[in-house]
Amino acid sequence: DDEEVMKISYEKMDLILLALEKSWKILDIVKVLGIEKDEVIYIKNLMQKSEHMRKIYTH
Repeated sequence: DDEEVMKISYEKMDLILLALEKSWKILDIVKVLGIEKDEVIYIKNLMQKSEHMRKIYTH
């Protein structure tokens, strides 16, 4: 299960991803949503590392 591997719940992941997509700053996510800074940074890093997988390539 992804939640066990990533050690973060889907609920938290969804909140973090939504906030990051809306250009929230890390500290705002921590303060407003009450999520640990390390968790936010972890998800942000995963987003950055997987960005190439979300791009649409045309030939």
